[in-house]
Amino acid sequence: MHPTGQVKYSGGACGDTNIGYFIGFSAVFFFVCAVSLAQLVLCVRSEFQQLKRPSLAKACRLTVQKTLYICMIIACGSRGTYYSIQRYLPDSLGVNLFNAYYPVIISGFSIIICFWAETFHVVGLRLDRPRFLSKSTVAFILFNTFMYVVFAAQFISTEVTEAHTKAYLSNIFTGFFVVLMFLVLTLFLIYGVEIFYKVRGAFITRESSNVDVTQATMSRFGLFSQASLQLLTSLFLLGDIMGEKWKDSPSQLWILNPKRLLVRETDEETRHLVGGSHQYNCYNAIESTGDLDAPRRDCWVCYDNERTDAGPMILPCQCKGDVAAVHHDCLKRWLIESSVDSGSDSHKCKVCGQEYKLATGRTWLPSGLTVRHWVQTTLILSMMIGAPIGVYLVCLTSISPAVKILVIGLAVVLEYVCLRLLGFNMLLVYRRARLTTMSIVGVPVATSKPLGESHPTSEPVDITTA
Repeated sequence: MHPTGQVKYSGGACGDTNIGYFIGFSAVFFFVCAVSLAQLVLCVRSEFQQLKRPSLAKACRLTVQKTLYICMIIACGSRGTYYSIQRYLPDSLGVNLFNAYYPVIISGFSIIICFWAETFHVVGLRLDRPRFLSKSTVAFILFNTFMYVVFAAQFISTEVTEAHTKAYLSNIFTGFFVVLMFLVLTLFLIYGVEIFYKVRGAFITRESSNVDVTQATMSRFGLFSQASLQLLTSLFLLGDIMGEKWKDSPSQLWILNPKRLLVRETDEETRHLVGGSHQYNCYNAIESTGDLDAPRRDCWVCYDNERTDAGPMILPCQCKGDVAAVHHDCLKRWLIESSVDSGSDSHKCKVCGQEYKLATGRTWLPSGLTVRHWVQTTLILSMMIGAPIGVYLVCLTSISPAVKILVIGLAVVLEYVCLRLLGFNMLLVYRRARLTTMSIVGVPVATSKPLGESHPTSEPVDITTA
């Protein structure tokens, strides 16, 4: 029984819902929601008592601290509600309620980043009383408006699209939120390290200011813990996008099966459709010895038995009839192209399933580079080299530090994408290069004999008696 089935389901056949699983998670999220609500009430009460002319409207005015509490209440409340009533919701509505947690969390991170950025860069800000953003308010509103428009598009698309399209769009929107999480995490760590580790910025009003070591240590621990949780959340979201691999076929995932980097298993569906397990109703005379040893055979790749530039005609496997013979170079070229196009590294006959006998030579990697691979590799390397140079030149200019940080983050993402593309490209090139140095071992057509027959005959066979 699968571990997740034991957690989420119960009963002899894992068909009943595990009530304790949902109650436990909903209780945790509702508890955090209640704590945040209590802190929000205490915050309003504290501001109300500090006013010279007490006014509930002034005490409830929006500040950074209250915004964080509101984000936590909405995020934890939505997730707790999901675990409480998920069984009674339609699938599409349940998915949207579950995903509502992520944009709200990103909003909380964005307001922290904007507050730290103002505190770090803007001189003369008053930090002795609660306040909202000032210089970065427009950026905060635009960023969150864009994010919630995307979330609204996800909400609508999951309600009106078909199941297949819905899964595809879900991966796209989830990937979008993963990118945003990595972006805000990068900025969160940049400003957090500057403020709480290097203790720099507008928090230090005088050079002789003393730093409370205990408070600084607690702040650093909180920074590290929050960044770790955000990173884990992003990685889990990224893993959910690849759920079809690690849930349904973990052996196909290279991180769980490193051999997948170099060796690919035969496609089970293709082998089922064209493999040798099928039995066909046909006349035995068609597969007779005389037909197998007929002097005129056509290559099943080029259909030309008079070519002299494609190597010898061979019988590389146990196939019979029209697909038995093939030119050596034609089969080699077909193996190269099919291996690259399908991503398979298994050299078997698709009809009879027999493994081709290959004699391997020394692999020279550039021999596997086609014009397309040369162009792709050149472009990828150019971007990988040009991105750091461009970032360096941008940092030399007098633009704002926020833009510089954004450019650095985009360059890091670009380097990661280029490195991934370069890895896949080199893997394809390696396959082509290895196949180009191989020679296929087969029985020449002129001297071939069927297995188990020592005296072939070319006499015709009457199909009525077969």
